[in-house]
This record gives sequence, structure tokens and C-alpha cells, in this order.
Amino acid sequence: MRAANWATRSSSWRSRERSPCDGSTRRGETLCATRGAHLSAGALELAARESIRDLVARYNANGDSGRFDAMLALFAEDATLELEGETLHGRAAIRAFFERVAERTGPGRGAAFVRHLTSTHQIDVLSEREARGRCYYAVLTDRGLDHWGCYVDEYRQLDGRWLFQRRKVTVDAAMPGGWGATQQR
Repeated sequence: MRAANWATRSSSWRSRERSPCDGSTRRGETLCATRGAHLSAGALELAARESIRDLVARYNANGDSGRFDAMLALFAEDATLELEGETLHGRAAIRAFFERVAERTGPGRGAAFVRHLTSTHQIDVLSEREARGRCYYAVLTDRGLDHWGCYVDEYRQLDGRWLFQRRKVTVDAAMPGGWGATQQR
């Protein structure tokens, strides 16, 4: 099935709402982007996809290096994070979870390094400000392949930045005795 292109379909948000730039609703016209630049609808969708890919990469890179404040900044204030059988609502609850992770994974605890690798990232841009995505991840440590699973996400653009509105982390399997197996509750 061909992926829906929100920017050109007649049933899209553009045909029902007016552009915030010039009030037009005709197909094929430019839309306004953050900071007043004008981009075609196709370029806006490509920019959204690339920004979302960057968001997912920063989540893993910041987490792998213990930069939990930077990781937290990737979530909307009212975001939901679902993982390890727990549903966390809002940045404060997500911060508390990251702090618990930091306590368990500090220097001298767990693996010498952790690297999350993402693949098969599928992004469905629903509107100028909303998207969904899913991708697989595999985690490597100094001992090799550790655990793997799937992220299922909802993204929202706020103040020109794409953020996680909802993230569900599923662990499909973990190597016995591995870092991921010991991190599960």
C-alpha cells in the first residue's frame, strides 16, 4: 500500500484549514514553515521526516552517553513514555525514571558501553504538526548483542521542534545475563 502523502491529498488538513502564512487552501501552494520561510508541501514533509529521524537518533545517543537532561528535552511537557511495564505521564515522571536508570547504570555498574542502533524507521506524517513512527532497535554492549525490540511513537511539532508526544518501548528479547536483562525490573 502506498504511504499517504498528507501534503497533497485532497482530504488532508490543508484542504480543510487555511494556511497560517497566506490563508490559501489551494493544493500545490507553499506552506509557511517555522521562522517565516516558505517551503513546498513536499519539502515540508521531507523536513518533518528528517527532523523526526534526528529526534530518534538524539534519544539513543543521549541515553547511551548518560545525558538524561538532553534526552528529557526531546519529550513534550505532557508526553507519555511506556516501558518496562510502566506508563509515565509528563516530563516530571519521565525524569524520575531516567534518574533511576542513571543510578543503576552509573560508573562501574553494568556494561562498559551501550549503543542503541535503530533501523527500519517508518514515519507517517499526519499533518504539519503531528506524525507517527515505528522502528526497530538493537543494543550492543562491550559483550556483544544485548537486547532488541521496537519503538512505537507519536510525534508533535512545538515551537518549530519535533518532540515525542508518546513513546512505547517494547523489548522483544534479551541475552541471558546481559545488561538489558539485568536492567528489566
